[in-house]
Amino acid sequence: MLFGISSKAHAQQEDSSSFAISAQLRPRAEFRSGAFRPLLPGEDPAALVSSRQRLSLDYRHKDLLDLRLSLQNVSVWGQANAVMPVERGGNAVGIFEAYGEVKIAGGLRTRFGRQGISLDDERIFGVVDWAQGARAHDALAFIFRKNGLEGRLYLAYNQNYKTNYDNNINDPAGNRYATADAQAYKTLQALWGKFPVGKNGYLSVLGMNTGLQNALSDTVSKDVHQQQTVGVNYFRNTPVWSVGISGFYQAGKNLTGASTSAFLLAAKMSAPFRKRWEGGLGADYLSGNDFGKANSENRAFAVPYATNHKFYGHMDYFYAGSPHGNVGLLDVYASLGFKASAKTRLNLTGHWFNATADIYRMNAKQSADLGQEADLSFSWKAYPFLELLGGYSVYHTTESLRLVKNTARAGDWQHWAWLSASLNLELLRTRR
Repeated sequence: MLFGISSKAHAQQEDSSSFAISAQLRPRAEFRSGAFRPLLPGEDPAALVSSRQRLSLDYRHKDLLDLRLSLQNVSVWGQANAVMPVERGGNAVGIFEAYGEVKIAGGLRTRFGRQGISLDDERIFGVVDWAQGARAHDALAFIFRKNGLEGRLYLAYNQNYKTNYDNNINDPAGNRYATADAQAYKTLQALWGKFPVGKNGYLSVLGMNTGLQNALSDTVSKDVHQQQTVGVNYFRNTPVWSVGISGFYQAGKNLTGASTSAFLLAAKMSAPFRKRWEGGLGADYLSGNDFGKANSENRAFAVPYATNHKFYGHMDYFYAGSPHGNVGLLDVYASLGFKASAKTRLNLTGHWFNATADIYRMNAKQSADLGQEADLSFSWKAYPFLELLGGYSVYHTTESLRLVKNTARAGDWQHWAWLSASLNLELLRTRR
């Protein structure tokens, strides 16, 4: 009898249409005394409050159609005029996501439009929710889900008319793409599959090709360089322990046309202990190029679409902030988490960073040590709709780090502190 009631309710749900409106307000205060790169003598620390305002509309018709429109504004407090002036372009709207997803047959669906791409632990493809603007792609996707199996195919073709063609969408000629204030690639083909392994684990594989072009004028090379990334992940989560292992290889040519042979290896594990505590260990290895001498090929593994803030230190010295000379990275880290209550959590992570390629200054080989970072963070779920978060990070720099970041006169210790409130509300939900 219960089964019959459940089946009837499920059938009614599948035959119905629903509409929801949700909102997010997320201000974040920061004190940057060395975030992204070490501060130089005479430079003042940065202090600011940035904010994300997001309004999302979701419509679902049976199991045939999903439509999502997510509008957002990213601002710095005080930057907007107190009295709103006339908007210069006359028609500006910020869009984070705008896509339709339509059922094709069985477990196969297609999604088209602007969409976030989040795969696995976001080591290769991530939404980067930490960034106030987050990341989305303009793409066509085919999504398959059935019996625990999942597969996705992403296809994209980009143009940048605002940079190359005076923003004239009706320009009759020209096919040059520039990466300035645009996506990092011109074309994308990515195939991902996820397969269950036992009760608590899964294996995923990814194969991706990106077409890279940065042609600002007809006088420079208009070649589209093809770069391939292939790899595999394994994740297992149990009440006793969790483990993740990843391996990726990159080939083809990078944006400058240099032949590429690069790789990424990563492993992590964590386990709870004493009820409220959790400890973790991990290491990431990303190959790189020698600094201060010529390289015959590109060996720097690129991760431009990942959520790098999550992996390589909260101060964003590597892959998410300023460049570090393409010297690669070995990140060995340990973490300690404490669940103070059902609503409060503390976490401390320590990183030791090293270059994986050689660093030279005037033909003299330098140390591979790129310094150490400690990240302390907390979260408190004050209400179901409000979460307070914050943290403090400190970085101990080295001579090699200052060399590859071109900040030779910077101090040994750099700091960063932040405090954020995340307000998430569902304003309306209807069903018919």
